[in-house]
Amino acid sequence: NQFYLKNTIVIETLAKISEIVFDKTGTLTHGGGGQLDFKGNALTSEEVQLIKSLLRHSRHPLSLRIYRHLPGAAAVDLQDFRETAGMGIEGRSAGRQIRIGSRA
Repeated sequence: NQFYLKNTIVIETLAKISEIVFDKTGTLTHGGGGQLDFKGNALTSEEVQLIKSLLRHSRHPLSLRIYRHLPGAAAVDLQDFRETAGMGIEGRSAGRQIRIGSRA
């Protein structure tokens, strides 16, 4: 594995860094550019609206891709939105809990 240093100032900056994150899968740098595919029972328009409303609050590249892919507008008010790294997002609307993410 190799990486390129743009100039000598970068070496001085590297000395101050405590952590480096590598985006092995490309999710962050390329937005996980693969094909989106849904398997399961057809979603109702209400379910699509709830999902899109939840995705609207996320900053994850895949969430943003799904948000843009879904039809319609995200007009549902959400409460208690939470994004947990590596797990997913969740929130509530009209007493209903909505979760999107890993099964674990």
